[in-house]
Amino acid sequence: MTVRPPLGLRVLAADDETINRVVLGHQLAKLGCTHRVLAKGEEVIAQLDASLHDVVLLDVCMPNLGGEEVARRIRSLPGPAAHIPVILMTAHAESAPQDLGHCSWLLKPLSLATLHQALIACVRPPSGS
Repeated sequence: MTVRPPLGLRVLAADDETINRVVLGHQLAKLGCTHRVLAKGEEVIAQLDASLHDVVLLDVCMPNLGGEEVARRIRSLPGPAAHIPVILMTAHAESAPQDLGHCSWLLKPLSLATLHQALIACVRPPSGS
């Protein structure tokens, strides 16, 4: 078992499936992240605050307002919120999100190691830059 230092990130996430929210919450807690996992994309837009969140995780396929549209709306916000890293998650490899200025997209189910790597890549510049 690999012991990782806590990431200390503040994560805002959304997934419409209850079990996915529970699992993602447990994973983020294991990685040492403060987190809030919501059920709707609309809630993310309403609660996003650049001074309170370091990264946003979004399920691509949510009813009403899916992850790609939430990402587009985040990028159009005024001020620092428009620059918060966004990671899109999907269970369907064939529907991989387009480039929306987000850091990456992940294929669900997420392993703890994959989530850890994606979060680090989003908020920390690569070595040597």
